[in-house]
Amino acid sequence: MKTSELTGSALDWAVAKADENLYPSGDVRLIDGGVITISAGGHEEADHWHRYSPSTDWAIGGPIIERELIAIGFDDEFGWMGMDMDGNYFMGATPLEGAMRCYAISKLGAEIVIPEELV
Repeated sequence: MKTSELTGSALDWAVAKADENLYPSGDVRLIDGGVITISAGGHEEADHWHRYSPSTDWAIGGPIIERELIAIGFDDEFGWMGMDMDGNYFMGATPLEGAMRCYAISKLGAEIVIPEELV
């Protein structure tokens, strides 16, 4: 699938797969059509499961934008866009969608294989 066309849970899944800061790396699950990440609990504490939606939640997407130095802009003709440090830009229906497409493409490439249930 073209990364520049991903939306919703498919885009969230791609961002989770691209984000090397998640623990444990690559531990991303699909539950009820949503993306879940798992962080390890403490010595006597259970693991924590978190709904992961960087394309709609600024608390998740915002730190990625800041860390990766993604600029957000708006074009009257095309709408919201995210732009990386190399000047590549990718459009989205919202600022977060454009920025997360930009991030996913920069880490995973222009086309990726996503789980069938997200197609």
